[in-house]
Amino acid sequence: MRSFFAIVFYFLFLVYCSPQKGQNENEQVFSEDQPKQNVADLVAKAKNYNKVGVALLKKEPEKALQAFRKAMQIDPRIPDYPNNAGVALLQQKKFQEAIPYFQKSVVLQKKYARGHYNLGVAYQNAKLYHKAIPSYHKAIQLSPKSSEIYFNLAISYEKSGDKRQALRFYRKFVATASPRRANIIQDAKKKIEELKKKS
Repeated sequence: MRSFFAIVFYFLFLVYCSPQKGQNENEQVFSEDQPKQNVADLVAKAKNYNKVGVALLKKEPEKALQAFRKAMQIDPRIPDYPNNAGVALLQQKKFQEAIPYFQKSVVLQKKYARGHYNLGVAYQNAKLYHKAIPSYHKAIQLSPKSSEIYFNLAISYEKSGDKRQALRFYRKFVATASPRRANIIQDAKKKIEELKKKS
């Protein structure tokens, strides 16, 4: 039987360097003395480091992490950069180290579903289920059609001993998951049957 670990659907996106919601282009991140062209060059440089990191992520996550950190240093306004750095750490199973990066991403943009979801994944893999649960709930609030969140939330509830809520969210996953996730749907259905017997 397959182990029931979090479905680690890390959300990793190339950033589009437009102002994030709640920010404006005149936000003081760069020195006022810098010409606009220099600012544009710095933003483009950060975006390029992010692209390099994405390209390196699967095979060389440590080098990817370095690229994401450089992007963060150059342009600290963009939540995708710390999120992607956190993903690079998750790839290396450095769950505790990933947590502050995801926390930073959701501080930069409170309605950043990817950051909340990935924060939940990091907490869950660090066995901090009581912290994973609110992160997943926030991700669901922001992205209710993302079925994988329901599955991971169910696991966290199960691991924390709340069988009723675990059942609820396994069922929600089964009801919303794409047919392409047939194996995981079967796993969730087995968990539902097991939990019903224990209730």
